[in-house]
Amino acid sequence: MPSPDVTETTNVFDGTLLVTQTRPAFICIIVPRNTFSPAIVTFTASGSPFLVQLLTPQQRIDFRPYSPKPRVSSRPFITVGHYYSQEWQSPPVSQITKELKLIGYDDWYLAFQNDPESNDGNGNSIKVKVNLITTRPG
Repeated sequence: MPSPDVTETTNVFDGTLLVTQTRPAFICIIVPRNTFSPAIVTFTASGSPFLVQLLTPQQRIDFRPYSPKPRVSSRPFITVGHYYSQEWQSPPVSQITKELKLIGYDDWYLAFQNDPESNDGNGNSIKVKVNLITTRPG
């Protein structure tokens, strides 16, 4: 008789991040290859208004921090340094608890930064706890 599948919860991060609008903080989440897809990431965060985004490795490479006023290129309808893709994004929040499914085996990133509409150019301390729930063959 085969062994039952094993579900594990791993603490990825539990601490405080210091972020600004131009200096985000990233938490890397590594989904092991010997696990079933999807893995589940759960996180809670609280602080002054901030945004959270879930990024793939390529989206992390392409990431550009939001700025309150994006630069506009000389060509119409093109905004530079403000828009890029992400898998998921929160609205501006002061507190959030979220569960997200991670499809596939790879590195994933949670990006935290100040709310782009905020006039607070100072640092923002965000208390964050991130767990990864995976299931593997027994």
